[in-house]
Formats: sequence, structure tokens, C-alpha cells
Amino acid sequence: MDPAPGFKQARDRGCAFLLSHQGIRGEFPRSRPALDDYYNKKYRAMALRIGDNLIRLQCRQGYWSGVGQQTPNFDSTAERVVWMDEIAQVSGG
Repeated sequence: MDPAPGFKQARDRGCAFLLSHQGIRGEFPRSRPALDDYYNKKYRAMALRIGDNLIRLQCRQGYWSGVGQQTPNFDSTAERVVWMDEIAQVSGG
């Protein structure tokens, strides 16, 4: 069974949830600043670890391969480019 549809559905539901709560300037409601700061630090550190792993998996030519492959995979590379952009934004880079 292909797990991709389930991941995509979860992604779409998550996006719909976020968009329904996002303010006009892109902000989200804050409820508990101390807890938010804790999680922001925690998730930033996690994003940086993921970014380090992605960098290790990237081929010298700049592409990423699919799982268990050694050849360029355009879908995999495009997805990871988006991830790396998100991680760069989180890290302040």
C-alpha cells in the first residue's frame, strides 16, 4: 500500500487548519507566550537538525535522490529545496 496519499491528506488538512487561523499579515494567534517561546526554540533546533541531515544526503552535484536510489530525482530535489528554504527562514538565514 502506498502511504503517500495519507501523508498528502494530512499535509492538506494541516495547511487548511493553519490557513483558517492565519491573520491577514500572516500572523497566528498567540495564547501563552512563554510556552510559545519554548516551542519556538525546540522546533528551531529540530529544524536545524533536519537541515543538517538533508545536507548530508544531498549529492555534490546539488540533487537529492529518491529513497534507495543514486540517480537524480527531480521530485525529491524540488521537495527538499522547499524544505531547505523553510529551514533557512527558521534559522534566520
